[in-house]
Amino acid sequence: MGGSATAATSDSAIELTNGLFASFSYERGKVLGSYVQFGYDATYGGTISSWFAKSGWPPVLFMSSLRIEAFIPTDRPSARGPIFAAPGYLVDVVAHDDPTGLLEIRTEGVSRTVWIELPAAATNLSQSYTPGSWPASHLTYTVGGEQARLFLGQGSFAVEGTMVVAQMWSFDLLVFKAVPAYSSLKGEWKAVLDAIASGAVVAEIDLVARPNGGWLENRAHYRIDVATSSVDVQPRKASVRVDSPRAGGAVVLLGFDNGTMPLESAGRLQVRANGADVAPVADTLSLFYAPDAQRDQPMYSVLPLPGTVLAVYLPTLSSVDLEVQSVPPPPPSAYLDTASQIAMVAALAVVSFAAAVMFRRRET
Repeated sequence: MGGSATAATSDSAIELTNGLFASFSYERGKVLGSYVQFGYDATYGGTISSWFAKSGWPPVLFMSSLRIEAFIPTDRPSARGPIFAAPGYLVDVVAHDDPTGLLEIRTEGVSRTVWIELPAAATNLSQSYTPGSWPASHLTYTVGGEQARLFLGQGSFAVEGTMVVAQMWSFDLLVFKAVPAYSSLKGEWKAVLDAIASGAVVAEIDLVARPNGGWLENRAHYRIDVATSSVDVQPRKASVRVDSPRAGGAVVLLGFDNGTMPLESAGRLQVRANGADVAPVADTLSLFYAPDAQRDQPMYSVLPLPGTVLAVYLPTLSSVDLEVQSVPPPPPSAYLDTASQIAMVAALAVVSFAAAVMFRRRET
């Protein structure tokens, strides 16, 4: 993956109306987005304060602070489209201005300790640790009825009160992701977070075609050995590449705004993997959780989330080219074809003849 788990557009002005992601600004230690805002200490680096989700009012404080052990900045923090990036020596911090407030911390050769102070209002803390699986650890908590999750690829969490200590391995990934605050689709979003926690969903990429050509994007990966890249995005048509050396199948989420991939009905979508048609399925849970032996073919399901969001199961992640197309409905015929014209002329002739006969009878 070249060490980077995320990518973003070079366009810094992104309209919130696409519903998938927005745009950060960064000035004097304040990172402001449409969905997320927080403070970042650039002097020492690796320190985040007051992480708020802004999907509704009032904003929800999900993290009071986050600090990474021995963070040595290697470049200046920057905000570029939906991405805020703070690179460090063998560790990177990447935040996304999206409805889930996604945050990624990635180690690249040195183990790290990360201290996360949750707000005093945090309740219902629950954690799970399964060594050898990915992610090995995940932690769930709520703030005022709004739910957030922490995922850790290989390491473990220690919790004391509202202090969470994440022990990251030398090549590891720590992820924060929340159910969008005040969302009417909480159950659907929780199902996606559950699928990430189980390791079923390994990556997502959101794409928005620009009216004058080109596209905007926001990518995230929930495994360090998975890569995605956009190849081409146009209205009603997009192609992406997925690659990974890992064996076995997994699910990739593809998100589009309604202008890029309008969905008149599920039957109007065409999905292909390496040129072969991918079959749609109605049961998303079986797509996420059925054993690989029962999923030897690629398949996809449309998720009931804002925009057009597809969950695509791939039995292998090695060098897969995905194509998605929204086929427009056929236009109404402006003119009748030749056969129809002949039939109409014949019908008119019969009617005219019958009318003439009736008229003559009346005269007689």
